[in-house]
Amino acid sequence: MEALKQEVQHREFDVKPTMLTHWKVVQDLVATDQWDKVTELTSVQNILDGNPKYRRMPFPEDMQRLFDAMIVQCRWWIVHRLAKRNQSTWALLKQFGEVFEESKDQLGQLRFADVTDRLKTIANQWTTDRFSFRLDNQIQHLLLDEFQDTSPVQWSIVRPFA
Repeated sequence: MEALKQEVQHREFDVKPTMLTHWKVVQDLVATDQWDKVTELTSVQNILDGNPKYRRMPFPEDMQRLFDAMIVQCRWWIVHRLAKRNQSTWALLKQFGEVFEESKDQLGQLRFADVTDRLKTIANQWTTDRFSFRLDNQIQHLLLDEFQDTSPVQWSIVRPFA
């Protein structure tokens, strides 16, 4: 990245004043690592759209090569930034989840999903014979209303009786 920044900073082009002014803007953005602003430039958007021109003037070949390298850097920067955001979001949600679970435990509260999870734990430890013993009867028939709304966890609990 530093090599690219140096090349962009020191590269001069013999082009029309409007394109030269635009190149100075690009140099300033690259020098200050404002890669998000680089991606918003009309010239970069034109290149990405397959039209490597600025105000209907084609870019010189050397300038086009530098823009291509900057686009690669912009993509890396965007992906890196999103990865950092995802890591931060995950850390925040993990912390929230831990506090939420602690609060539920302290208050003695359960969600519907908690009931299902606890039943699954018990169902994995018990046999159908043990359930029958606890119910004081064997299950002969099983009717599931709205079966299409049964979750995989709920089905894993009920399946041994089916």
